[in-house]
Amino acid sequence: MNLSRLKIPKFRGFATAIHTPEQNEYTSKPHYPPIEDLSFRERIKRKKGALHEEIRNVKTVEEKQIKLNMPKYWGFKCYMVDEEYCPYNNLPLAQHITRTHLKSERNLPELYDSLDVSNLASQLNNEVEETVLIEAEGYRKKVKDKLLGTEDGEDFASALTKGINRVIMNHLSKQYSHILEAQVDFEPRIESTWYAGGMNPPENIRRLRDGRAWSREYKDDPTDRIMVFLGSPILTLRSVQPLPMVMSNSELESSSLELPEWKFDPRVVGTQTEQNRRIVNVPGTVLKTM
Repeated sequence: MNLSRLKIPKFRGFATAIHTPEQNEYTSKPHYPPIEDLSFRERIKRKKGALHEEIRNVKTVEEKQIKLNMPKYWGFKCYMVDEEYCPYNNLPLAQHITRTHLKSERNLPELYDSLDVSNLASQLNNEVEETVLIEAEGYRKKVKDKLLGTEDGEDFASALTKGINRVIMNHLSKQYSHILEAQVDFEPRIESTWYAGGMNPPENIRRLRDGRAWSREYKDDPTDRIMVFLGSPILTLRSVQPLPMVMSNSELESSSLELPEWKFDPRVVGTQTEQNRRIVNVPGTVLKTM
């Protein structure tokens, strides 16, 4: 079959031009893009701000935890703050990393002066005394024929604290109904992680900055340290009505409060470090139930 002689019908197509209204290229007021500071400090500041905004926009706590740990797959180098380990002369460091102002007063805040607990103390005196005697007698029988150890003393302190707490809550719940809704956590796990800044850079970071021409002028800029607090108290109480604030937020934000400035490495006072640790914030997960 000769395809060259095959007649194929032809169709004429029509194209319609799209009419676009004329756009004025000129405006009465010029609009310029923002001029950004390209210095090293400002670029780092914008990078951190973008990361903070990204984490802030995440909806759930679990996703926020994942976002916080994404920059370091194997974990971070952290400086450990343990409630059972208090290095000598570390009060300025503790105030610096927690932004705490210390007031030297022997009396309770004025808020608690109006509370009269004399009647309550007299009512609970016999029950608390009985609880102490029962726990002490049980502890004496337990360790009668063996040497006392640290764990035995901790067990006695834990049992005594829980017994006194039970007596106080049973008595107060008759007068204050919200105490019945309070949740008691025994030996909870408390872990908090945060960044503390304002300290001199480590020597390896300083050498790294000094080895590059563009970062040499920033070699002494302070760096952030990741601080981790670990605690496990005997018990904690959760209530919808927490204790009233001793100071208002406006007073706490006042610049007149003196805070010590700590510029040294936290290890100089005995703070220990731990490599490859995840960023975790746990307000009090129960490890043991009773």
